[in-house]
Amino acid sequence: EALGAAAAARAAGFDNFNLDLMFGLPNQTLDEARADLRIALDLGPTHLSLYQLTIEPNTLFHAQPPALPDDEVTWAMQTELQTMTAAAGFEHYEVSAYARAGCTSRHNLNYWRFGDYLGIGAGAHAKITHARGITRLWKPKHPTEYMQTAGTPTGIGGEQALTHADAAFDFMLNALR
Repeated sequence: EALGAAAAARAAGFDNFNLDLMFGLPNQTLDEARADLRIALDLGPTHLSLYQLTIEPNTLFHAQPPALPDDEVTWAMQTELQTMTAAAGFEHYEVSAYARAGCTSRHNLNYWRFGDYLGIGAGAHAKITHARGITRLWKPKHPTEYMQTAGTPTGIGGEQALTHADAAFDFMLNALR
């Protein structure tokens, strides 16, 4: 599906697109990680996001953990993928983001520069700066609840006015990325 989507993007005239690639997958080898990146690079993206698989709480993987590569193999994957992207002309400009010259993601950089953003859809988050300070908002996570409450006052799943300490911590967390 990813190969088809990249081909469709090219056929539609898009010359600037991102591909997300995960590594450290269950039973994945270093050679398989290299092969995955070679395939991705052959598709001609201008931006790559390379993520190590993270097992999140409240997921099937957390309840039934798969066999993942050990830390040494995963580290080898990360360093090899970084070397390969650099050799292919990609700048590593953010923790998991790599881009060709002039193709960094304004969307990503807005987060890391502590900019505002609007969240639309189930589980979406927003950050709004206003005269009174900074407010974080989030929508209900479950799509059914989101659809039932959309457009109503309860359509906002939650809201938090950041304290000065929270805002300073969030700023540093984002800026260090």
